[in-house]
Amino acid sequence: MSIHFDDLYLFCKVAEKGTLKSVSELLDIPSPTLSRRIYTLEKSLGISLFNRNRRELTLTNEGVIYFNTLSPQFKDIDRSLESILLSFGSVQGCIRVSLPQFLYDTFLNEIIDKFSDIYPLINIELLIYSEQFNINDHADIAFIIENTASKVLISRHLTDLELVLVSSAAFNNQENLTSPLDLQTLPFISATKPYSFTLISKETGKEHLVTYPQPRFLIKNFNMIKSLVINNKGIALLPRNYVSSELASGQMIQLLPEWEIKDSISINTVYRTRDNLTLIVRTFIDFLYQNQTSLFTNR
Repeated sequence: MSIHFDDLYLFCKVAEKGTLKSVSELLDIPSPTLSRRIYTLEKSLGISLFNRNRRELTLTNEGVIYFNTLSPQFKDIDRSLESILLSFGSVQGCIRVSLPQFLYDTFLNEIIDKFSDIYPLINIELLIYSEQFNINDHADIAFIIENTASKVLISRHLTDLELVLVSSAAFNNQENLTSPLDLQTLPFISATKPYSFTLISKETGKEHLVTYPQPRFLIKNFNMIKSLVINNKGIALLPRNYVSSELASGQMIQLLPEWEIKDSISINTVYRTRDNLTLIVRTFIDFLYQNQTSLFTNR
């Protein structure tokens, strides 16, 4: 019996993923080559490892026995090799990161810069989305501002962004804004409708709920929201760090500074279950969360 060790490894990977295509993308091996290697392995063993149909591959009874026996051994080998690669700093390849533009501008540019300095052999492909993250855009990891329920994805909290109520200086000069009650008459720019947020008095702790059933502008793009605010079109809630330079220059001002915003934006990472991650993606995720405190202080 002539059996190649790496064919057994490919068999385990196909069994994990369920399709030749996903393993082809993961290992950069053409699907026809994978198919031929699996067929050769089955011929050598004298058994069928997979039940085949047009949509998916499922393990035969014999395939289950081989997979349950071999898969833990290969995972141990993978982990050992990863430890060696990390110790030598030789991790290399490409990671695809999906994120909205405003998150890159707010803090992810700093994170990605630091990561690329530590791992110069890892190439980074940024996939910018303007509205909603699509789990089918082939990203290895995504940064989102909402939770995504999925059986094959992990959603993990990363940090919270402090919000600030802002307008342009010129717009504020036109209004006589003295209390939260005055907000209801002002044009609000938002990414969702209806939009509600809660103000808390720094002096008394009193809370005031503000609701806009229909914002003046409804745009799922923070860059455009900021542009409209600067152009005197209304007020908006934006991450403080995202508008810090505009606040410092006076181009924008904080409205009702004696009140603070109770709400914040929750930033989450989304990625595949850890057993299905490549070394590069695990390295990136570990970097994020090991440096979480220092990277996101005062966000």
